[in-house]
Amino acid sequence: MGAPSGRIVKGMTGLRQSDDVIRWYRDGDLPLYGLSPEWKGERGIGGVRLRNAGTADARLLTERLSLTHRLSRTADLSVSSYRAPSSARVVRINAAYDLARRVAGAPSRPSEAYGHARRITDLAERIREGGPLEHVAVSIDGESVELELTRAGVHWAAVRRLGEIFLQLDGSNFPRTDLALCHVTDLAPYLPA
Repeated sequence: MGAPSGRIVKGMTGLRQSDDVIRWYRDGDLPLYGLSPEWKGERGIGGVRLRNAGTADARLLTERLSLTHRLSRTADLSVSSYRAPSSARVVRINAAYDLARRVAGAPSRPSEAYGHARRITDLAERIREGGPLEHVAVSIDGESVELELTRAGVHWAAVRRLGEIFLQLDGSNFPRTDLALCHVTDLAPYLPA
């Protein structure tokens, strides 16, 4: 099975965002969730549009907007809302690849990019085949919601369908206990000052 592939149409590197992503959010109807406005730490916004290559849903587009919350260089949480083909399999594939990218880190030299991508693909396949998923309870707008959780050391990813969208949380060195999200309508905290 292949990885979700495609080009990043609107994107984010670290905690930077593009004006295109903000425009895409404002013109769309994809709800975003993040930590409360009182949370202290760096924030960012990003998004991607991908084709789901290697799956039965390869013709369908996945649209995803993410809010990033960073405590330190090694501790962060990304909260993504996305529309994907109705198959939960595609959602689990996306979560496995995001978790594998966190575990693998960045290649040390550009010449290692191909081998690094292969390692990520292999690791994602092992994560997906890793057995039964755990569950984690998260508060979303004051309501407790259970998400399917996959872990690899200090890295983790959790997913759940919320009505018409999927919600994915992925983090590194970021606590999962007492995690409380709220619907975000004001992007100001996620934009540079």
